[in-house]
Amino acid sequence: MGRLITWPLRVLSTPVRYVARSIRARHWRLPWKHWFSRNYNRELQGYIALSQPIYRIGDTLKMKAYVTAPGGRPLNAKLELNIAQRWPKQVLNKTIEPEKPGVYIFDWPLADTLDIDRDYYISITHPGHEQWSNLSQPFRLEAYELDEVKT
Repeated sequence: MGRLITWPLRVLSTPVRYVARSIRARHWRLPWKHWFSRNYNRELQGYIALSQPIYRIGDTLKMKAYVTAPGGRPLNAKLELNIAQRWPKQVLNKTIEPEKPGVYIFDWPLADTLDIDRDYYISITHPGHEQWSNLSQPFRLEAYELDEVKT
């Protein structure tokens, strides 16, 4: 008989005992924190625009990027800009600052020390959030000649 009377009291007092024990132990965690996982899209969002898709030696690479955090808010933080031929061969690593929130502009003259007829990748990463994926855009460096226009 005593069990039937104390059963509802034990069931109702369990959350109260859990909270009291957690506060006493100084490690308070809500047990339902992991029930609603926040695995949203954790990528930098935005775009990278280059002035042209194919460059020659001596041209200036002009890049403009609009970058937002995964939630859509324009970033106002310093970002790392990397230019690489392939992952082992990194050409440039530089920190860039925003002109306005979310707007990043970068100009770089292409030197003759770069390999011709190769694809390069320009990528932007957030140094404080390595788990976020980066934005990237390819461009090509070629030794091409423009055709003469006959009039």
